[in-house]
Amino acid sequence: MLRDFEVVHLDGVAPDRLLVTGVRTGRRLPVYCTALGKVLIGCCPEGQREAYDRTVSADGRLAARTRSTITDPDKFVEHIRTVAGQGFAVDRDECEVGLSCIAAPVYDESGRVVAAISVSAPTGRVTDDELLGGICPQVVSAAERLSRELGHRI
Repeated sequence: MLRDFEVVHLDGVAPDRLLVTGVRTGRRLPVYCTALGKVLIGCCPEGQREAYDRTVSADGRLAARTRSTITDPDKFVEHIRTVAGQGFAVDRDECEVGLSCIAAPVYDESGRVVAAISVSAPTGRVTDDELLGGICPQVVSAAERLSRELGHRI
């Protein structure tokens, strides 16, 4: 969920593998470099996106966390428009080197984005094709099911 333009992780499940990304319950991360944050801000009402742009990205607070982090506010706004149009977001090594993530929005009965769900994996274990062609449809489908449970009519 979004809190003060940060992503707050509410829950998570760790896979039964030796190499895992870890569960980040309770942790706060920046919006601009996480798939969860990008989908939460990208799919929210325009006014909230504008407020984010005014308070965070326009102030130059898009600090590089890795070489892949989008730090240019104009490029970030353009990227968020893409996220809004496609209904999911991807983070490939933007928040943490070696970590990839894909996220989709969860809507309530009024059609407002109230949360997002994601799947993270070590970058070396998942190709772009696997992330976008295999994992993404499952994440989007799960987010749509959860949205329906919250009363959203898709």
